[in-house]
Amino acid sequence: MSRNKRQNWQPWISDFRKCYKNGNEKYYITIPGSLFESEAFKDLSGNAVLLLLLCYVQARGKPDFELTQSTYQKRGLAKSTVLRNFDELEKHGFIKCIECNRQRYKANKYHFIEDWKIYPENIK
Repeated sequence: MSRNKRQNWQPWISDFRKCYKNGNEKYYITIPGSLFESEAFKDLSGNAVLLLLLCYVQARGKPDFELTQSTYQKRGLAKSTVLRNFDELEKHGFIKCIECNRQRYKANKYHFIEDWKIYPENIK
């Protein structure tokens, strides 16, 4: 089977007008059932879930990623909301800040962690 096989999305899931000319989506993410059903995910606020999905998109399948201010502002998230929700994602065991670049005026670097699997025992 070809690796580049086109995914036929249902019309209520995808907007074909915003796809590439060949009909493929620019990107998509998959949420595993174990993550979706986890206590940590259920306990997240709505903006924290949106931020987590944005982090997955930015990471593009890698464990480390950066999230710039312009990226989350394009999605309609304010800086104070993002900072508060990054704290929530860290508390719930989804991400960890590995390089804080606030004084350097660069994007912080984050790493996905697996502590959400043992939530709420991981709360400090």
